[in-house]
Amino acid sequence: MNNKEGTKDRLLTFISYLRIRKSEFERRCSLSNGYINSIKGDIGLQKLMNMTSAFPQLNPYWVATGKGEMIRAVGGQPHSFETAPEHQNDLMTTRSNRELSFEEKYDQLLKILTEIQQRDEFNQNRIATLSETIKMKEDQINRLLHLVDKLNYNHSTQPVELQ
Repeated sequence: MNNKEGTKDRLLTFISYLRIRKSEFERRCSLSNGYINSIKGDIGLQKLMNMTSAFPQLNPYWVATGKGEMIRAVGGQPHSFETAPEHQNDLMTTRSNRELSFEEKYDQLLKILTEIQQRDEFNQNRIATLSETIKMKEDQINRLLHLVDKLNYNHSTQPVELQ
Protein backbone atom coordinates (compact mmCIF):
# COMPACT_ATOMS: atom_id res chain seq x y z
CA MET A 1 0.00 0.00 0.00
CA ASN A 2 1.27 3.43 -0.86
CA ASN A 3 1.75 5.21 2.47
CA LYS A 4 1.75 8.61 0.73
CA GLU A 5 -1.86 7.99 -0.17
CA GLY A 6 -4.18 10.21 1.84
CA THR A 7 -7.05 9.28 4.11
CA LYS A 8 -9.56 10.14 1.40
CA ASP A 9 -7.80 7.85 -1.09
CA ARG A 10 -7.73 5.00 1.44
CA LEU A 11 -11.44 5.39 2.11
CA LEU A 12 -12.17 5.43 -1.62
CA THR A 13 -10.15 2.21 -1.93
CA PHE A 14 -12.21 0.63 0.84
CA ILE A 15 -15.49 1.80 -0.70
CA SER A 16 -14.40 0.34 -4.03
CA TYR A 17 -13.52 -2.92 -2.25
CA LEU A 18 -17.06 -3.02 -0.81
CA ARG A 19 -18.54 -2.30 -4.24
CA ILE A 20 -20.90 0.30 -2.88
CA ARG A 21 -21.41 3.96 -3.69
CA LYS A 22 -19.85 6.73 -1.60
CA SER A 23 -23.33 7.88 -0.64
CA GLU A 24 -24.16 4.41 0.73
CA PHE A 25 -20.93 4.37 2.75
CA GLU A 26 -21.68 7.85 4.10
CA ARG A 27 -25.24 6.85 5.02
CA ARG A 28 -24.13 3.70 6.87
CA CYS A 29 -21.46 5.66 8.75
CA SER A 30 -23.84 8.51 9.67
CA LEU A 31 -21.73 10.95 7.65
CA SER A 32 -23.13 13.91 5.75
CA ASN A 33 -23.71 13.63 2.02
CA GLY A 34 -20.51 14.47 0.18
CA TYR A 35 -18.32 14.01 3.26
CA ILE A 36 -15.86 11.69 1.48
CA ASN A 37 -15.34 14.21 -1.32
CA SER A 38 -14.77 16.99 1.22
CA ILE A 39 -11.91 15.25 3.07
CA LYS A 40 -8.74 17.35 2.78
CA GLY A 41 -6.50 15.72 5.38
CA ASP A 42 -7.06 13.56 8.42
CA ILE A 43 -10.49 12.73 9.78
CA GLY A 44 -11.64 13.05 13.37
CA LEU A 45 -11.85 10.22 15.86
CA GLN A 46 -15.67 10.28 15.95
CA LYS A 47 -15.88 9.88 12.16
CA LEU A 48 -13.37 7.01 12.30
CA MET A 49 -15.37 5.34 15.08
CA ASN A 50 -18.56 5.70 13.01
CA MET A 51 -16.81 4.01 10.09
CA THR A 52 -15.44 1.10 12.10
CA SER A 53 -18.81 0.62 13.83
CA ALA A 54 -20.57 0.41 10.48
CA PHE A 55 -17.80 -1.67 8.90
CA PRO A 56 -16.02 -3.67 11.63
CA GLN A 57 -13.71 -5.24 9.04
CA LEU A 58 -12.20 -1.81 8.29
CA ASN A 59 -8.82 -1.42 9.98
CA PRO A 60 -8.85 2.03 11.67
CA TYR A 61 -5.05 2.06 11.90
CA TRP A 62 -4.85 1.63 8.12
CA VAL A 63 -7.39 4.43 7.57
CA ALA A 64 -5.47 6.80 9.85
CA THR A 65 -1.92 5.95 8.81
CA GLY A 66 -1.94 3.90 5.63
CA LYS A 67 0.08 1.22 7.43
CA GLY A 68 -1.03 -2.36 7.89
CA GLU A 69 -3.82 -4.13 6.08
CA MET A 70 -7.04 -2.52 4.94
CA ILE A 71 -9.11 -5.45 6.25
CA ARG A 72 -8.73 -6.53 9.86
CA ALA A 73 -8.36 -10.19 10.68
CA VAL A 74 -10.22 -11.58 13.67
CA GLY A 75 -9.28 -14.92 15.17
CA GLY A 76 -6.98 -15.63 12.22
CA GLN A 77 -9.82 -15.22 9.72
CA PRO A 78 -10.26 -12.10 7.60
CA HIS A 79 -13.39 -10.13 8.33
CA SER A 80 -16.06 -10.56 5.74
CA PHE A 81 -18.58 -7.88 4.93
CA GLU A 82 -21.16 -9.79 6.96
CA THR A 83 -18.96 -10.54 10.00
CA ALA A 84 -20.77 -9.68 13.20
CA PRO A 85 -19.18 -7.06 15.51
CA GLU A 86 -19.46 -9.39 18.51
CA HIS A 87 -16.22 -11.03 17.32
CA GLN A 88 -14.23 -7.81 17.52
CA ASN A 89 -12.86 -8.63 20.97
CA ASP A 90 -11.68 -12.12 19.96
CA LEU A 91 -8.21 -10.82 19.18
CA MET A 92 -7.80 -9.45 22.67
CA THR A 93 -8.71 -12.72 24.35
CA THR A 94 -6.88 -15.09 21.99
CA ARG A 95 -3.64 -13.15 22.25
CA SER A 96 -3.67 -12.34 25.94
CA ASN A 97 -0.64 -14.58 26.57
CA ARG A 98 1.66 -12.56 24.31
CA GLU A 99 2.35 -8.93 23.53
CA LEU A 100 -0.29 -7.21 21.43
CA SER A 101 0.54 -5.97 17.95
CA PHE A 102 0.59 -2.26 17.22
CA GLU A 103 -2.79 -2.52 15.45
CA GLU A 104 -4.28 -4.28 18.48
CA LYS A 105 -2.91 -1.58 20.77
CA TYR A 106 -4.37 1.02 18.42
CA ASP A 107 -7.77 -0.71 18.59
CA GLN A 108 -7.58 -0.75 22.38
CA LEU A 109 -6.72 2.94 22.39
CA LEU A 110 -9.74 3.68 20.19
CA LYS A 111 -11.93 1.72 22.61
CA ILE A 112 -10.54 3.67 25.59
CA LEU A 113 -11.04 6.98 23.76
CA THR A 114 -14.62 6.00 22.97
CA GLU A 115 -15.26 5.26 26.64
CA ILE A 116 -13.70 8.57 27.64
CA GLN A 117 -15.86 10.43 25.12
CA GLN A 118 -18.98 8.70 26.45
CA ARG A 119 -18.07 9.59 30.04
CA ASP A 120 -17.31 13.14 28.96
CA GLU A 121 -20.70 13.42 27.25
CA PHE A 122 -22.41 12.08 30.38
CA ASN A 123 -20.49 14.55 32.56
CA GLN A 124 -21.32 17.44 30.22
CA ASN A 125 -25.02 16.55 30.43
CA ARG A 126 -24.79 16.28 34.22
CA ILE A 127 -23.05 19.67 34.42
CA ALA A 128 -25.79 21.22 32.27
CA THR A 129 -28.47 19.74 34.55
CA LEU A 130 -26.70 20.94 37.68
CA SER A 131 -26.16 24.40 36.17
CA GLU A 132 -29.89 24.64 35.44
CA THR A 133 -30.67 23.57 39.02
CA ILE A 134 -28.27 26.21 40.38
CA LYS A 135 -29.91 28.87 38.21
CA MET A 136 -33.35 27.91 39.52
CA LYS A 137 -32.08 28.04 43.12
CA GLU A 138 -30.47 31.44 42.51
CA ASP A 139 -33.81 32.70 41.15
CA GLN A 140 -35.56 31.41 44.29
CA ILE A 141 -32.98 33.11 46.52
CA ASN A 142 -33.37 36.38 44.61
CA ARG A 143 -37.18 36.24 45.01
CA LEU A 144 -36.79 35.57 48.73
CA LEU A 145 -34.31 38.44 49.10
CA HIS A 146 -36.75 40.69 47.29
CA LEU A 147 -39.49 39.67 49.72
CA VAL A 148 -37.20 40.33 52.70
CA ASP A 149 -36.37 43.77 51.30
CA LYS A 150 -40.05 44.45 50.82
CA LEU A 151 -40.80 43.38 54.39
CA ASN A 152 -38.00 45.57 55.76
CA TYR A 153 -39.17 48.53 53.71
CA ASN A 154 -42.76 48.15 54.82
CA HIS A 155 -41.99 47.67 58.49
CA SER A 156 -45.06 49.70 59.34
CA THR A 157 -48.30 48.06 60.42
CA GLN A 158 -49.55 47.96 56.87
CA PRO A 159 -50.08 44.44 55.53
CA VAL A 160 -47.51 43.46 52.97
CA GLU A 161 -48.59 41.75 49.78
CA LEU A 162 -46.36 38.71 49.19
CA GLN A 163 -45.89 37.54 45.66
